[in-house]
Amino acid sequence: MTKYEAPVAFSVKNGEEQSKALAERFETLISENANLLKVDAWGVRRLAYEINYEREAAYYLYTFECEEDFPAELERVFGITDGILRWLIVKAVDVETPITVEEAPEEEAAEDETVEETVEFEAEETEDEAVEEIVEFEAEEADEETEEETADEAEEESAE
Repeated sequence: MTKYEAPVAFSVKNGEEQSKALAERFETLISENANLLKVDAWGVRRLAYEINYEREAAYYLYTFECEEDFPAELERVFGITDGILRWLIVKAVDVETPITVEEAPEEEAAEDETVEETVEFEAEETEDEAVEEIVEFEAEEADEETEEETADEAEEESAE
């Protein structure tokens, strides 16, 4: 069984009681077809933008475990039910151990600074090499143009 989360925004244009009744209806539907782990009522909140000419919605977060086919059916039912503004069904990720950032010992920090200095030096060296290549390329182009001009002048003189 896979764990899912489904945040749902219910319409409140017909009153909060109707949105609560609709939320309970979906709670029953989910518990009949899946293992309902938790329901969080986030309350009525202002929307960032109007959805179907509404500015507020009642938010609920359903957390449940089920087989792979139930989320598709639940999404279908969300889509055809009046009173639901938005929904999203996603696989939930459990984070059992918190991720902590450990400070590096001073010796390692000194090594890191040395690496940064080396990288900066190499970058400067690479930049200088690139400038030299550009200068050489431009000089070669100028030489080629001069040779072409000389060849054209020679042809004109021989034609006369």
